[in-house]
Amino acid sequence: MNDGVNVPLLEVEGLARHFALSGGLLGRAGGVVRAVDGVSFSLARG
Repeated sequence: MNDGVNVPLLEVEGLARHFALSGGLLGRAGGVVRAVDGVSFSLARG
């Protein structure tokens, strides 16, 4: 039974955020910046 004790306020698993770089040939993407890749965390109260 879950009474709300030790339940995370926020839980994230496998977060990824990538950004395309512009400026390649004919305006195509010139590469990718991987800001975060595979990040997981949980936030508890307090």
